[in-house]
Amino acid sequence: MIVSQDPQSQLPDLPFAEFVFNEDHPLLRLSAAIRWDNLLEQLGAFYDPDKGRPCAPLRAQAGTLILKHVKDLADRAAVGFVQENIYAQRFCGLGPAQASDYMNPATGLSNFRAKIGPEGMAVIEEVLTCAAEGRRLARGGKLIVDTTCVPLDIIYPTDIRLLERCRRAIVRLLKQAKGFGVEALYRTYNRTARKIFVTFSKLSKPSEKTRRRVHKRLFQFVRRNVKQLADLREKATRALGPRCALDPELRGWLQGLKTTELRVRAILHQQKLVRRGIVHIPHRIVSFHKDHVRPIVRGKFPLATEFGPKVLFALVRGCMYRVAAYQDNAADALMIAPALRWFYERFGRLPREILGDRGFFARWRVKALKAMGVVPGLQQRGKVIEKSAAHRRQIRQRLPIEARISLGKRKFGWGRCRARIDEHETSWIGLGAAALNAHIAFVAQPP
Repeated sequence: MIVSQDPQSQLPDLPFAEFVFNEDHPLLRLSAAIRWDNLLEQLGAFYDPDKGRPCAPLRAQAGTLILKHVKDLADRAAVGFVQENIYAQRFCGLGPAQASDYMNPATGLSNFRAKIGPEGMAVIEEVLTCAAEGRRLARGGKLIVDTTCVPLDIIYPTDIRLLERCRRAIVRLLKQAKGFGVEALYRTYNRTARKIFVTFSKLSKPSEKTRRRVHKRLFQFVRRNVKQLADLREKATRALGPRCALDPELRGWLQGLKTTELRVRAILHQQKLVRRGIVHIPHRIVSFHKDHVRPIVRGKFPLATEFGPKVLFALVRGCMYRVAAYQDNAADALMIAPALRWFYERFGRLPREILGDRGFFARWRVKALKAMGVVPGLQQRGKVIEKSAAHRRQIRQRLPIEARISLGKRKFGWGRCRARIDEHETSWIGLGAAALNAHIAFVAQPP
């Protein structure tokens, strides 16, 4: 059941209403700029007004999610911040009595994100961005673009650890078969394989010979287990297939059997190429649970390779925007067209000028921009040094987006994307951009 506002949270009738709030506080200025009515109306579409028990107030849930990204807090810390800070309570439309237990710190925000999905997260991002845009005084049709990699929350991948993750996932599915009524007994060598992996993990500097020997043995274990998984999938499909329509849990388990088998077979094929000495493998899988992640080679200190999406950002009138996210290391020169398309869809016209670093430069792209009437301010490649004042001014005008990206990586979650669900990864990055804009508009700038 949907609850937009807490009926007991009437600020004039509460004892703490005598507290004199500082109206110039950043949270109060941000709250005044957000159009809560429109936000709650759009978020209410994700709830059934009659079914289920009453949920926590929508404004409290949305406000806590906004504060999480604005303050760069974990889920538990964001709920605790609201419970302890009276300005955060007013931002969320709560009183001290209601804020004590308005949301479960462990699962409240997770359930809220799962309920609204990426569509609801996009609504919150757009509302927060519009609130920051209202504070902008800069004008003009200048588009500044840049790219960066936002690493995902995965440990540094190794081939041996990847094989161990595959083996553990298969063994887990084999053990779950008995609970669904499938009698299938297999010799998995679970304890032997686990002992080999743990022993190898304790070595500080294993030799190349040891690494190759352990990799070969784990490869053999996984190859044996995936054959057992295929046999189990055939037996389970014949025995339990007719019950799938009535049992969602059973249907999800059978789908997990098929998905895991396909994923492990792809990983085994790539690991077979690695054992042959082929290291340049297209679409290489580096994480079992996030098989869409690809290595992004940046060539920058201290991390030459990062694992996460390559994100195209745009800076327009002082606001940062997430334009698109790419899972492969696409060339920057190919991202000019998506940036122009995004600018036209959002502002209804093409930019007067576009600025970018040397990665975006291409002679054919410069000619195309001039033909469209857009002034190309792309830094040229090579050792040719432009000494004109106009070119040096274009380079200086591009520097703010570098500073915004650095600030986003340090304080707004771009240094490590903590989203566990794949479809929420771009929402995490977009909310980080909206929180960055809100911070600059209402915290960094004086009222």
